[in-house]
Amino acid sequence: MSTPAKTFIVAKTLEDAIDQMNSLFEELFKKHDVPIIHTRDGGIALQYKNESGVKLERGNLVALGTIDSSVVLTLASALNCIGVVYEQIPIGEEGYIIISGKAYFLLKDTVSSVAGDYVITSDVIGRADNNASIIANRVIGIFEETKSSGTNVLALATFSFY
Repeated sequence: MSTPAKTFIVAKTLEDAIDQMNSLFEELFKKHDVPIIHTRDGGIALQYKNESGVKLERGNLVALGTIDSSVVLTLASALNCIGVVYEQIPIGEEGYIIISGKAYFLLKDTVSSVAGDYVITSDVIGRADNNASIIANRVIGIFEETKSSGTNVLALATFSFY
């Protein structure tokens, strides 16, 4: 039995490492005919079906559903987040979920984002929160911009779910 080849990433910045990983995953997904796109914000997204029972909004955090290639909203303070909704996905329809790179996260209404702070899952279903320190298993990425709290605020962050 042969040993699988190992790939090492050597990068000076987080962005360089993400770019290299994105290239590797794009090559892998093309070999297996998985629908994949590069988003205008700098992310890599895969196609999934919305089986959540509600319309998924841009920036919602999602977890794998029980049906193949489906997603649902993450539960409060979830540890199973696999991505961020790229654009609105109606119930039962297919759409793209960003799994790596840059994306806009839908914040909990009472939360502000702070550039350099960590993106974490919040206590509100499908929403992101902000924290200055790491919370085990809940860190998703790092905010790139500061935004004030409000209703349906989107904040840009760099992240990776693989």
